[in-house]
Amino acid sequence: MDEYLKAMKNIRAIELGDENITYTLDSIPLWRLDSLKTYIFPEKLGRTVLTTKGNFYQSNFGSMTNTRIKLGLARTYNYGAYVDYVDYITYTKVIGGDDSEVLDPSTIPTPEVDKVVWVQSSGIMTTNGVVHVLDGFHRLFFNANNAN
Repeated sequence: MDEYLKAMKNIRAIELGDENITYTLDSIPLWRLDSLKTYIFPEKLGRTVLTTKGNFYQSNFGSMTNTRIKLGLARTYNYGAYVDYVDYITYTKVIGGDDSEVLDPSTIPTPEVDKVVWVQSSGIMTTNGVVHVLDGFHRLFFNANNAN
């Protein structure tokens, strides 16, 4: 989020011709905030609901052309001395087809490669749902090139 706010501040500073502006979450125009619904789901998607195969869910943003959202569990056995396995929650932006169903991933065109982010903290229960905190290096909306 910090990188997004920095980029938005730079864009707004150029528009206003004032590099000394303050830009916070409150500065984001409402029409841009609507896109944050990409990360919000109507269901309570805790660990007990998610599977290692993953399932597609529609976010509160609604349907997106050629894009679906998949949440699931990525199982790792790296902690064998302590536990049998650990399941990490993953949030995947599936572009076109689901890459996990492709036999040879090298055949997937670069613009259609699915974008996966791991959850760093999960299962935070609130009064209206479950919060999963994405990896701190995640670029908002999987946007590597700019802030829009």
